[in-house]
Amino acid sequence: MFTLPIFVDSATIESMKADLRKTLPAIKSSHRIEALARALGFQTNAALRAATNQHSSFETIVSWKDFRNYLNGKDFHPTAKPLYLAASKAAIRRIMDRYPMLTRSGIGIHTQNHPEETLQEYTQRFMGERNDMLLDFAVEEFLRSCHLVSEIPKTKTITTKYGSYKLKHIAEKLSFTYPDGEVSEPKYVCSGSLVFAAIHLGFKFKENTAPHSINFNMQQRSIEYLDRKIRPSRYAA
Repeated sequence: MFTLPIFVDSATIESMKADLRKTLPAIKSSHRIEALARALGFQTNAALRAATNQHSSFETIVSWKDFRNYLNGKDFHPTAKPLYLAASKAAIRRIMDRYPMLTRSGIGIHTQNHPEETLQEYTQRFMGERNDMLLDFAVEEFLRSCHLVSEIPKTKTITTKYGSYKLKHIAEKLSFTYPDGEVSEPKYVCSGSLVFAAIHLGFKFKENTAPHSINFNMQQRSIEYLDRKIRPSRYAA
């Protein structure tokens, strides 16, 4: 079953409103806002606002059903993908604020192929990889990674046998289905997208000097099980 937990605060709401305005421009603004409140677990936008005023943030599960039902009642029939991209972008922005060194590559960016790069060029490339995390294809990498990582139990300590590099290769072979039935077929996943997904789902991580090698507090045998399940050809006799 496709589920996406999200932490909600005023920044989350504004982020999702802005993205839904771009992706669902035909829907009246007041209807979009009320539908968003339903998607975040409230019967009205006023109730959502009251909750954010009372609590600095709270966690909920994005509800496609409530979003869809409200808009269907207003004679609009959107697909689920724009809602989940908007929620994911809000989650990614929240993580970017907490971890300013995270990029689509992981922690920082690769430098080995740029030996004569100036500081200005490095900064431009670094910011480019940060901004890339908010592009639709990278956000779908994040969702694909969430789908995988949500199947892995947490451990008390960081484990080191398998990390982001292996996990991202497993995620690349994984398809997932949006709640309305639209299928996202297996596609490339960048290491940073996997890291963002793991952090979003509450995993701790160990920073590493190699951007593509990051470890988490994940149960290793579950990673092995998922690898065998999703990439069985690698284990064929």
